[in-house]
Amino acid sequence: MNTQNLVGVLPREYGNDPQPLTQVKDKWTLHWPGEDVDPAMDDNAAVALITRIAQEHINRDWGGGQRGGGIMYHRVIGPTGTVFITRDETDWTWHSSVDGPGGGNRSSIAILVVYGKTGASTSAQNAALDELIATHATYVVYGHRDWTPTTCPGDVLYQYAQDHTDAHGIWLPALAPAPQPPPVQVVPVLGTTAADVERRLGLALLRQNGAASIEAARLYAELAPLAGIRAEIAFAQAMKETAWLTYPRLARPEWNNFAGLGCSEISHTCNVFATAEAGVRAHLGHLLCYFGDHFPAFCSFDQRHDLVGHKHLANDVRELSGKWAPAPDYAERIVTIAASLA
Repeated sequence: MNTQNLVGVLPREYGNDPQPLTQVKDKWTLHWPGEDVDPAMDDNAAVALITRIAQEHINRDWGGGQRGGGIMYHRVIGPTGTVFITRDETDWTWHSSVDGPGGGNRSSIAILVVYGKTGASTSAQNAALDELIATHATYVVYGHRDWTPTTCPGDVLYQYAQDHTDAHGIWLPALAPAPQPPPVQVVPVLGTTAADVERRLGLALLRQNGAASIEAARLYAELAPLAGIRAEIAFAQAMKETAWLTYPRLARPEWNNFAGLGCSEISHTCNVFATAEAGVRAHLGHLLCYFGDHFPAFCSFDQRHDLVGHKHLANDVRELSGKWAPAPDYAERIVTIAASLA
């Protein structure tokens, strides 16, 4: 909290102060100037405004010809969020129109928030108010209008106070910003295939399915880079779709369908490819439907290519969730498998 002490700087006429001046405080009372204020006002302009208000308070008749001893606010929060210390917080001042024991004048610390009658307090002022009130966190918070009929402290500030106090008028602790999840790292589908990929794909396949042929690993390592697709991602998707070539669902191994292309649970059919190479090329061609451009050497093998067209999705495998397959975690499973290929 940035503060500036103006006690001893502002005009005072000590003989006009109520007695005994020092009072026990257990409340806060919020005020506004009730006039137009430039929200871009800097601290120098704020001090000039506070000085003018102090002199006005000295010259004012507070009842029975009684003039003021100085500014009636103990703290002033400028538009920049600077908290100006203007009176000792134990001083008895006439700011709430209720003067008896327990009344706002004696028992509350007066805070003036400098904002315009047609505007709103700034975020810097709200943050400073949170910090200031936290210095006496158990004090009950009032608006000037809670003591006497008035528009003070303005609808905006009064509502802000209502939103930030509990049923007993105690200011709620400022909530720390909710922790933000770490940014999700993009996992490109199109791009450069890592070195030594064929060996890594083959080893991963044998770890998961010792009876499998590593021909698929060779084909993805050889063909995916020609299509501009990262072999690790295409192979990971194939392993997700076929459960590491165990084919537990609809497709059969002899169909050479590595990506569930054209599979229908209703008709119990899938696209069938004459060779493993044709199946891999069809898979890569179908990925190009989602992320790339037409490439006949691959797209011509994809029997559903004309039905899908080219979507040109963002180059991130997570785009496949809900599109290639309905499961919301579809792509994350591919990412997990791809990470295991290292």
